[in-house]
Amino acid sequence: MKIEVIGNSGCKVEVVREDTKLFVLKSTEDTKYLGRLALQAEKQKAATDMHVPNIIVPKVYEISKSDAKTEVRMDYVYSQNYIDYFENDGVHEIDAFVEAMIAFVEQEIKLSPIAVCQIVVLMTKFEEVAGKVEKRADYNEELNELMGKARKKIADAGDLCIPTGVCHGDLTFSNVLFCGQQYCLIDFLDSFIETPLQDIVKLRQDS
Repeated sequence: MKIEVIGNSGCKVEVVREDTKLFVLKSTEDTKYLGRLALQAEKQKAATDMHVPNIIVPKVYEISKSDAKTEVRMDYVYSQNYIDYFENDGVHEIDAFVEAMIAFVEQEIKLSPIAVCQIVVLMTKFEEVAGKVEKRADYNEELNELMGKARKKIADAGDLCIPTGVCHGDLTFSNVLFCGQQYCLIDFLDSFIETPLQDIVKLRQDS
């Protein structure tokens, strides 16, 4: 049996059966993404050692990388998505999910020493994002004003001391699979700054 889908990143995701067990094969042949997918898989492997109650991460069995293709082989997890979970479960179940996410982020913070993030790193990333926003068809004067204010706030902040070292990178509800009272984190993302603050912002964005 093989099921194939294309993820938002452009990676190909296949569900394959080997004997009685299911595995996920995630791969890319995009030369610009080969290294990134390998880094993301390494982050996922590291996260399996965090041992946060009720948080699980699919085990990565193999990361194969060549000049033409990167492929990651990992566990398949039986689960439901966040839409079904939130629609069908009660307040106590949702509270348990929130507590698990808080515990995960708190563990990230414990594993991330405070380090200086130079303003040039933040401004470089901001200008990269701003360049994409400005090309949108719906870009208007109001957005231009907001981007200007954001640019000034970042510039005025200067270098920042932030926890740096461990983060999921894209901790949205879409990247959480719900397995009863356990929550499975998938699709780890390499970040321009590896900080738990990224995950806090992503969770806040969804909530």
